Amino acid sequence: MNPSKLQGTIKSPNYPSVYPQNCKLIYIINIPEKRLLRLKFSDIQLGSNMPSTKCTQHVGDRIEIYEQNYLNITPKLILCGTSVPQEQIILNNKFEMQRVYIYFITDHVTSTNELGFILSYEYSTKNYYTENNDKLFLIRKDLSDKVDYGK
Repeated sequence: MNPSKLQGTIKSPNYPSVYPQNCKLIYIINIPEKRLLRLKFSDIQLGSNMPSTKCTQHVGDRIEIYEQNYLNITPKLILCGTSVPQEQIILNNKFEMQRVYIYFITDHVTSTNELGFILSYEYSTKNYYTENNDKLFLIRKDLSDKVDYGK
């Protein structure tokens, strides 16, 4: 994605129609220096009604989000089923040019409820997110004062 554009939208192939089988797509978002990247899913329909707590064990259709961290092979987040995260995902840039990789992986099974996803992204200026630069911030949608720190 173009870091000079401050916001944008990513859609799965054919959205809002059924996406292809046996698909492995990667979306790469570059985070410019002194910027935060905010990700917000507005729709996820990846077939099964798998609870989001079970996505790490799911081998079917899924979305995996990775931060560039040289040999970091552990995803920051795995999404499956139809559970839209109720939080924004905020990623800090602690490197000169950090990248976020969003993998969209589908299996050989298809059904009429496999419509894919819509993800909006937005770059913002770093301000009060200076501590815990190595954390993934999950900000609650209801704007309460509570902040959950991920992995």
